[in-house]
Amino acid sequence: MQYAGIEVGSKGVKLCILNPSLTTSELSKKIIFDTTINSDFIKFSPSTNGATLLAVLTLFKLANQNYDINSNHIFLAISSGVKQTAERENKDDEIPLLVSKIKSLLLDPEREVELISVYQESIYTHKSIIPASENMTTIIIDIGSGNTKGGYFISSNVFNTFNIPWGTKSTANVVEKACDSPCSVEDFSDLLVRKLNKISEVDIPSAVDKCGITSYDFKILFSGGIAWASSTLAKPDFLSSKIVEMSYDEVNKFQNQLIKNYEKITGGDHNQQYLDEKYRIQKVFNQKSLIGGNGLLLRIMKKFERVSGTKKYGFIKNNKAGWLPAYILDKIERKKNSESLNTSK
Repeated sequence: MQYAGIEVGSKGVKLCILNPSLTTSELSKKIIFDTTINSDFIKFSPSTNGATLLAVLTLFKLANQNYDINSNHIFLAISSGVKQTAERENKDDEIPLLVSKIKSLLLDPEREVELISVYQESIYTHKSIIPASENMTTIIIDIGSGNTKGGYFISSNVFNTFNIPWGTKSTANVVEKACDSPCSVEDFSDLLVRKLNKISEVDIPSAVDKCGITSYDFKILFSGGIAWASSTLAKPDFLSSKIVEMSYDEVNKFQNQLIKNYEKITGGDHNQQYLDEKYRIQKVFNQKSLIGGNGLLLRIMKKFERVSGTKKYGFIKNNKAGWLPAYILDKIERKKNSESLNTSK
């Protein structure tokens, strides 16, 4: 039996269709289909709100009609990045308004649209990506559009969370708002450095302290759109690799290229497979959002450096479903437990 999860994220609305009964321990191999419609919800404008609603309805119908999934087996959630951005920009009322409109569009006033916490999303991300055998030796840091979250298990049921209330899109947005129009790449980059300095002084050290990271020898993996985009553009020869290793120095060099020689990075003589992937990246990220996301990535990496530039980090590619697989499994389990409890009464 197939189930679906739909996530309203900061940048887009994501669909994941899962078959939990498939005999494999890897969640990624239980995914039947996944896709994303970019809608930029965290701009909180009438046009992006409308685009988000349309995306939810489109993906719900896709799961329900094209994949014949019962509506009770389609789970809807709003990411923690949306919540953190809304709180920071005093747009808290946008979330319940969106939920109300979703219920109205689906003609389902009792429909649950769950608001996911940073803690929940971090655990779902870890479980969706990291093999159980590596739970306590690997830190996952997912740089999303609205926020950055992740962490690691210190025991089978205790998880330490890593969270920064800034992501690729939210960082780029706030810098661009502060930039005089027209905002040149040079002006954007200068303002970005000031913003990242503040994040490096407060948010990143706080995230490391709260996560309880006492050893810098952990295996550290980055996921999220910017991890995919940066590793793909910086290392085109590793296009088919699921995880690409890069050092701080390599990512720093790539950042300088993004600012000073962007056309050369996105151009070049490459095979069609790379050109197709590059086109996908450019549909999601423009030059400034790449600079913003990669800059945030660099500051996080810097915090884990013992000898500057030498530590290797893994960059996860093709993780389009994000934390949804583990979320879907959790919802199935909760649904079964609730039905069992009601039956026993």
